[in-house]
Amino acid sequence: MTKTQNDDEAIARLEAALYSAGRPLSIEELIKASGTESRPKTISLLDSIIKKAKNAFRSIEIVILPDEVAPIPVAPPSDIA
Repeated sequence: MTKTQNDDEAIARLEAALYSAGRPLSIEELIKASGTESRPKTISLLDSIIKKAKNAFRSIEIVILPDEVAPIPVAPPSDIA
């Protein structure tokens, strides 16, 4: 990946990597995918993606684990009363 200074482009790259991987990705893989070449910057961008996902999605959650980041499907609440 080429280096990027643009946050919007880096976020789009991170979202694409998380969506298409089909597995948890290491922070190093996400740094490479984002093009930021910076661990703190990539984690900061991931935090903004996580906040955005919490507001926009009900069936998926993105979590940062000790050594990787994972999109996790969340079962919708049951309509059974």
